[in-house]
Amino acid sequence: MPGMAMPGATAKPAPAKPKPVAKMRAAKPTAKRAARPQLRATAPAPVDHSPMDHSRMDHSGMNHAPAGAAMDHMPIDQGAMASPAAKAGTDLPAGDAPAPAVPMPHYADRVWDPAAMARARDVMMREEGGGQTFAQVMLDLAELQVRDGRDGYRWEGEAWFGGDIHRAVVKSEGEGDLGGRLEAAEVQALYARAIGPYFNLQAGVRHDIRPGPPRTYATIGVEGLAPYWFEVDAAAFVATTGEVLGRVEGYYDQRLTQRWILQP
Repeated sequence: MPGMAMPGATAKPAPAKPKPVAKMRAAKPTAKRAARPQLRATAPAPVDHSPMDHSRMDHSGMNHAPAGAAMDHMPIDQGAMASPAAKAGTDLPAGDAPAPAVPMPHYADRVWDPAAMARARDVMMREEGGGQTFAQVMLDLAELQVRDGRDGYRWEGEAWFGGDIHRAVVKSEGEGDLGGRLEAAEVQALYARAIGPYFNLQAGVRHDIRPGPPRTYATIGVEGLAPYWFEVDAAAFVATTGEVLGRVEGYYDQRLTQRWILQP
């Protein structure tokens, strides 16, 4: 029980624990820190919540204008006020600089001689714009007919002179006997005008030499390349006697080899 000593019992001291040997460490230079002033907390001053006594205040120095006094509406001098920023954009006044020069249709004329540039443009249009002139002769059919006692021949071709837009065209076809007379022949003189990338409108005259008496027709037609690479030629003929004829031709080149072409 507390406060009572038990006989025969003596307190034994606790065995002492060995202390660890402290190891010596190399001393490191430490920067001295500046001593900071210690701030002491102070209690806030008590606030006086008593009502304010307006009767003890001196109002003689205050200039109170009477109610309803007229306000001064004099205009403000804007010139005396400093501008907060420089004017820019639409705030700038209208300028009096001369207007820029009107652009020329050909910009190169500003650098080089306009006459020399005009000649260069003419040459370019002749070479690249359909102004060049060409000439071509095409013989579509040259046939020799070998028969017993009656060898014959047949031809069909055309020649033209002009450019990509305007051309003068001559067409001819006919047949006859070798060593004999001419059985049939006709000649057409036409003017061709391009009406698209692939078709030409043709108009002119046709003259039949054989058979029978010579006869002349007024001719109008169209010639060109139809879709799927079909060559077409259609024409209408009106004779001086009132006779009206029509002709439509078409063919397709089917290449069999580099040298053989089938033309149905």
